[in-house]
Amino acid sequence: MRRVLFALPSVFLALIILMLSIFKTVQPRFNLGTTPPPVSNQIIIQTTANYQLPMGEWIGPDSILWPIIAFVDRVNVISSFNPKDRALVLLSLADRRLVASQVLFRQGKPQLALGVLTKAEKYLESASLAERSARLNGENTDTILYKLSMASMAHIKTIESLLLDCPEQARPMVVAISDYPKRLYNETYSRPISLFHQ
Repeated sequence: MRRVLFALPSVFLALIILMLSIFKTVQPRFNLGTTPPPVSNQIIIQTTANYQLPMGEWIGPDSILWPIIAFVDRVNVISSFNPKDRALVLLSLADRRLVASQVLFRQGKPQLALGVLTKAEKYLESASLAERSARLNGENTDTILYKLSMASMAHIKTIESLLLDCPEQARPMVVAISDYPKRLYNETYSRPISLFHQ
């Protein structure tokens, strides 16, 4: 029994090291010098977003503890069985990743910031798909749809502000990533729900 108690911390430490090495291996790398400028959808947003993004986290994607945070986030998504709940969890993750990418751009870490920004917008897109799934199941998703619309507007505005903080070589990729929230904004705001017309 005593040997097991002494071996348990070693096994735990080995698992943490394994998780960190896997996370570092699968992290996307961007070539910031050779990407051609993408063609972006031009939309004009005339209203201001009545949507509050979260504050920056004290453990960011550049921290050694980040894989643990990412694992907990993934468990939260997987454990959300109801599509409406999953949409809200994914929306929260999208907002948190967006703010984290903003912090990373300001810290001069564009490689990592682009990966986190891409993940943020993929989470936003997944939240939209979860909302659509709930709607097709007959649930009323007007409130979530409204939140998605406001969140996409806030994401567009934030990504536009990121263009000031990112290096010149990363700007075409940031513009390309901004197509996700623009497309979602067009899809959600065009839906005829009463919440948009208050």
